[in-house]
Amino acid sequence: MNEQERTLYEAKAAVLKALAHPTRLWMAEQLAGGEKCVCEFVTVMQVDFSTISKHLAVLKQAGIVEDEKRGKQVFYRLKVPCVMKFMGCVEAVLKAQLDSPPKGVLLIQILGTDCPKCRKLTENAEAAAKALQLDYELEKISDIKQIISFGVMTTPALVLDGKIVLLGAAPSMGELKTVLAAHDSGRQ
Repeated sequence: MNEQERTLYEAKAAVLKALAHPTRLWMAEQLAGGEKCVCEFVTVMQVDFSTISKHLAVLKQAGIVEDEKRGKQVFYRLKVPCVMKFMGCVEAVLKAQLDSPPKGVLLIQILGTDCPKCRKLTENAEAAAKALQLDYELEKISDIKQIISFGVMTTPALVLDGKIVLLGAAPSMGELKTVLAAHDSGRQ
């Protein structure tokens, strides 16, 4: 990395560092809705003016906010409102973490509309996973749009760790043990 690149990354890190405090992040999100007086933050947060002013000074120094004095009051607004678009990405990361099973856990998804075959596949898959003493998470997906998003048009379907392994059938528990054991051995 050359000196110019390093300087750019340091500047980017300074912006992220300024936002890396829960109070400052909350303040920036509030300012995304329009300018606010320091007194509004003091009232909502129930802290003294100096605490609010210190947080706003950090945001201002990083170039995230700008201020305007009007009489005895100081109003702040986002200098570049698009900075908050990044939060959508952060929220997507958080959602992905919540939606993903912990590392090493087998994700078993049953795609189906709660028909008899779908219920049987669910029952047999869970029994097979328990019999194999697998560390697993079972998720039943019945929403048609979600099922179609997998590219599945025939149910029930068995999905293991995001990979479709079975369509349109409800194998016995013994057959599913074989499928799960083969998949599990391929994961290691």
